[in-house]
Amino acid sequence: MEDKEAALEALKGAERWLGASQTEAGDGNYDIALYGLEMAVEIALKAVMLSLGADVPKIHDIRDAVAKAVKGDGRVPEEFVASLDEITIMFKRLLDLRQVSGYTFEAEGELRKLEAEYNGIAAPAKKAVSACEKAVHSVSGKGRR
Repeated sequence: MEDKEAALEALKGAERWLGASQTEAGDGNYDIALYGLEMAVEIALKAVMLSLGADVPKIHDIRDAVAKAVKGDGRVPEEFVASLDEITIMFKRLLDLRQVSGYTFEAEGELRKLEAEYNGIAAPAKKAVSACEKAVHSVSGKGRR
């Protein structure tokens, strides 16, 4: 599979995770919804890396790898590069919440706390996925180095 094709498939996956997250939140399953948000942003960031032909690590915390792949690559839109620090800070929070959301059975009232977390981070996560989509389409339109 070519880099562009793989990146576009990854974007489809990110959209599926995002949709599943929204569905789960609507059902009050905020632990699952946060897990889905984290996966949506992670896969969208990996799509950007794929579009650049970068090696994509098979780990969740890809902040350093994304920064290394994106910064200094002239094919990446400046708007995306400028937003990358904000995206990676938000992504770190999602990684932390993903871990917490897997253990809601250990703390009474944790789901109520996760509802507030979801409501605060869902829009920035969706915006990050959208920014990744724009970056992938921009890079894909410029061809490979």
